[in-house]
This record gives sequence, C-alpha cells and structure tokens, in this order.
Amino acid sequence: MQMNRLRRPFVHFGATLAAAAAMVCVVGCATTPAMAQASGAPRMGMNSSGDDAVFLDWEQRWTLDHDGTVHRRNHYRVKLFNSRPIRRLGDPRIAYAGGQEKLIFHSAQAILPDGSVLPVPDYSFNEVGPDDVAGWPEYANWRESVVSFSGIEPGVILELDYEIVTPPGVLPWIDADIRLDDAYPVNKRTVSITVPNSVTLHHQIDHAHNVVATEEPGQTDGRPITTYEWTVKTFAGDRGEPQSQPWQQRSPRLRFSTCPDKATWVSRIVDRVDRSANPGGAVKAFAQAVIEGERDAGERVRKLAKKVKESFNFVDSARATRELSCRSAKNVLNTNYGNTLESAALLLSAFRSLGLTARPVVSVDAIAWDASDGVAPTGSAFSGVLVRVDVPEGAVFVHPRLGVVK
Repeated sequence: MQMNRLRRPFVHFGATLAAAAAMVCVVGCATTPAMAQASGAPRMGMNSSGDDAVFLDWEQRWTLDHDGTVHRRNHYRVKLFNSRPIRRLGDPRIAYAGGQEKLIFHSAQAILPDGSVLPVPDYSFNEVGPDDVAGWPEYANWRESVVSFSGIEPGVILELDYEIVTPPGVLPWIDADIRLDDAYPVNKRTVSITVPNSVTLHHQIDHAHNVVATEEPGQTDGRPITTYEWTVKTFAGDRGEPQSQPWQQRSPRLRFSTCPDKATWVSRIVDRVDRSANPGGAVKAFAQAVIEGERDAGERVRKLAKKVKESFNFVDSARATRELSCRSAKNVLNTNYGNTLESAALLLSAFRSLGLTARPVVSVDAIAWDASDGVAPTGSAFSGVLVRVDVPEGAVFVHPRLGVVK
C-alpha cells in the first residue's frame, strides 16, 4: 500500500524492533559586512557549459558541543549567468525556530563582475512565516529569514555564510540526510561534523565517487572531540526528469545521526505518543459521540478513523516533529490540529477510552530508510505514526490522515 503524500512504500514498526520485524508491509543578530573592494575576488569568466549558475564552493558544518549546544553553519559562493536562478539563489530563505534558536549571518554579499563587493543592506533581511507551519499557534516561533541580494546581473557571485545555534535540550539528537549535488553544478562540496568522543556518530555515504574522507582528533576545553569531514570535487548539475528516481536513489548522498541505534529512535517516538494518549473525559465523550452507540469493535474503529480523517487538521511538516513534540490528546482535541505524533495520540486515546487494545506503530519511508546494521535512521526516514487496534477479526491499522490501511 502506498502513502498518498509520499507515493512511496513504507515499513512499520511496533514498540520493539523484534515485533517490528514481523510486520513488514509493502507499502526535510545579523552583522552586515561593510562595503569593500574584494581582495583576490574570483575571476568572472563567461558560462561555457550552458548552465544558469554554478556553485564555486559549498561548505556545511555541524558542531555538537559538550554541553549539547548545536551549531549548523552553511557557507556557499554561487555564480549566476542569467536571471533564471534569482528566485532561489537571489532571495534564499533560511528557516529556524525563533523562540529557541539564534540565526547569525557571518557574510551576505554580492561580488560584482568588476570585483567590487556589495553587502546585503539591513533592510533586505526580512522575516516571514514558513508556509508549512504558518498560522498554527503551536509553531508560531518558526521563522524564515529572507535574504534579498542586491547587484544581481550576469556574472555576479553571491556569497552567503550563516549559522544557526540551537541550545541544549531542544533536539533529541542531531541528524541530516544531505543531497551532495544540486540542480546546478558544484565545483567543490565539503561537509563536516564535529562531536565529542563520548558521542557515537553513525554515518553513511552513497552514490558518491572520489570522496576524500578524514577523521581529525582535537580538543575543546581540554576534552576530546573528533571532526569527520567529506570533500568532493566537481558535481554536474542534476535537475532530474519527470520519471527520474527520487534523489535519494540517484544522487550523491550523506546521512549521519547521533541517535544511538534504530531501537532508540523507534522507542523514543513510540514513548512520546504513548505518554500523550492517556484517555480523559473530553476524549471519551468525543469517542462516544462518534460511535453513536455502535457495539461492534471493528465498526467502532472505522467510525473513529473516518471522523479524524475527515475533520482533523494535520500539520504534515518535518518542522512540526523535529523535536518529537507531542501535546496531550486532550489539548490536541481542543485545538483540532496537530503534527503526525499528536494526531496519532488523539486516535490512540480515543480507542483506549472505548476499552479497545491499541498501541502506536512507527512508519518509515522505505526509500529513505536503511535497514542495514549500524545505520541509525535520520528524520527523513520518518513517515508518520499509525495506531494498531486489536479487534476480534484481527489487527486493524489506522493512519490518522488516511484512515484504515491494509
């Protein structure tokens, strides 16, 4: 069976991996630099490949401090040959949780064809709400900083260097699923992760050749750390075709995670949903009103599944589940919206309030998921939470957004 949104098969897991193995289905304070003349500015050659733009260099760096602070830094220089890439590269958007995280701009400037430097002016940094979570009070702290570059013309080089700092205790772990190439050519790509030696880093690289991988020991505050770095030169642009495989199957890809293992990943999600699903009077009243006196257990399940599917507002965004946040079923019912964990908690609580045996089940995207031993999953593999309900006819699986699934 395929998920409507992803149109990809998924595999689902119960509270333990052992149980999961038996249930396999087919089935992502700015300081503006002063105006200056570039020293050693890159030469402005004309485009000879027919591409609209090219990344001259691109670095992404993650650092996990000993106290749990996370630094994510992204620095690139991209050369434009015409106006087609302006929407994406001339006005990039940077998402961050404004109430928790700090966004720092280290550099934002245009290097003009004559070598002069035009910094992005203060009035060209603007904040907006991300489309996928805007309008929902629970996610009101999410922001997107829109950086509008000046001096756009053929041959200009846009340089952007920013850092997002996340304080300790916000993220359960750090992970990423990174596409190393781009729709435009990339001359040099570097990704690094620095973690304390007490933290296990799982990493996997696929579909990439001529990768230079290094591990560099070091110290911060007298305590040992290790920096893992991958450098690749020269990626051709890959925009994909309508019938192309998903980028995870065709593009150079790097995944990493500090989650200890798959069992921890699954159990943490299951536990968050389970703890939020304690039945209460409001949820029981809601469930009783939906089933309208129905006595058959299977029909009770189908009626509740149909009601939630048709009337609940689903916030289907990775940002909403990044921290594995899950409000109580009562609060979710009162607001009538929630993320994928919260919608499952509401269903789970409703089923339990009727005396049915139910438990949460984690579903994963079979394309992003890697079943190999020693590879911890990343957030990109998470595809939602289902609820398994045991009725006399057998187990029934309910997806909050899709209803009863087989």
